[in-house]
Amino acid sequence: MSGRATESKRGWRGFRALPAAMLLGLALGLLGGCADEDVFIERAFDEPTDLENRFLGYFGDPADKLTACGNCHATYQGGWAQTAHADAWAGLQSSDHAAEYCEPCHTISEAGNPLEGDAGWVLTRDPRYHDVQCESCHGSGWAHVNDPKVETAPLCSVEAGTDATVGCGECHSDTHHPFVEQWELSAHAVMAAWEESSSTRTSSRCTPCHEGRGALVVTFGEYSNYLEKSGTDPLPIMCVVCHDPHSAEFEGQLRASISERNRTNLCVRCHANRGAPPSSHGPHGAQGLLVLGEAVGWIPPDYLAPSVDPFLPEAHAHGGSGNEELCATCHVATFSITEPETFNSVGHTFQAIACLDEEGKPTTEEECDVTERDFRACTECHASEEEARTDFLALKAAEHAAGLPLDGHERRLRHGSVPHGRRSVAAGRGAGRHDRSGSAGRFDHGRRGRVLERAARLYIG
Repeated sequence: MSGRATESKRGWRGFRALPAAMLLGLALGLLGGCADEDVFIERAFDEPTDLENRFLGYFGDPADKLTACGNCHATYQGGWAQTAHADAWAGLQSSDHAAEYCEPCHTISEAGNPLEGDAGWVLTRDPRYHDVQCESCHGSGWAHVNDPKVETAPLCSVEAGTDATVGCGECHSDTHHPFVEQWELSAHAVMAAWEESSSTRTSSRCTPCHEGRGALVVTFGEYSNYLEKSGTDPLPIMCVVCHDPHSAEFEGQLRASISERNRTNLCVRCHANRGAPPSSHGPHGAQGLLVLGEAVGWIPPDYLAPSVDPFLPEAHAHGGSGNEELCATCHVATFSITEPETFNSVGHTFQAIACLDEEGKPTTEEECDVTERDFRACTECHASEEEARTDFLALKAAEHAAGLPLDGHERRLRHGSVPHGRRSVAAGRGAGRHDRSGSAGRFDHGRRGRVLERAARLYIG
């Protein structure tokens, strides 16, 4: 038996010829401003088999992967159909670890939304509830299809955290893939500095990178509605800031590329705020600028410019063509351990060469013995972990020779700045060399040493 949505509603495209003031009012009135969304009307929907929670699931044959929501919201349906969420059930079944307790996170169920108790697939075993569909996060669309108004639209939560009972963390968690546990330890999750600074909270220059709502709208142009959108408490840089639930345009459902060598790069969009004086605060968020070799302060005049080695940028070997994922290569390092227990690190502490605890898990500790740091990600370019560790120690020695204490300020030098009163120097972690085919080769330690020595000499001279 099928029902039918009857109230007429047009997408944004239908209003483009209207006056600007009216357009603004309509944008605010629609579902959070669904820019360029095609919304169809008079579309049928199947009666739910989960009579208790009224989940709709797929419309028609589940093999067609047309969600009941997507039957009207065609733009979101088209994007979602390309994501891993649309293939979640088949992905689980084809794995070597499929188990019944995994199923709620690979179907429409009580996971990811406010429901408690068995729901959707878990309750009915109906294949129409396979895969992570719209209702997995938004909740039941039953009320909305029967009365399709803004007020009846089910809104998802963007909350993240180990104590959250809704949102991404209900499934993207635990030792199998501890995204939310690691994110909660990261600087992206920390709001203390924001909450303590009234100037930061009120500055329009800070919100696009330090607060979740501002980052979604200003940095990524995302105007969709969600439960917390009208709230006043600041939101951290949570999952949906970097990941788009409705699109697979970029790997990992990211909102931008992590391989682009310019300021459109996902990480560089924020980590490229200010690279050089004049400023009473010095450089700020300049890491991306250093990797790109843009406006990062003073650079030694004979520091391996592209004319000398076209495979390296002007300021930093880590931006070379051999490092395809730039920031993410080091800062989103993934690995697995099997003892004392199985644990899959997903790199969401965002710590490069992270300190490891006694079980081999990454921490956010800033200081630890070099033998306790994880250099596995470095082997994307370096020949071995040991070689990368040697380069790291050489850099520390160069920093010490340049007048920086071994136990402090090393991040400022590596990220393109030094304390006030000193010149900024981009020493770079190794003048890496790649063969002319573009593939990564062994680093030339002799040349690297000379570069570091020259940088240190010019710095202290």
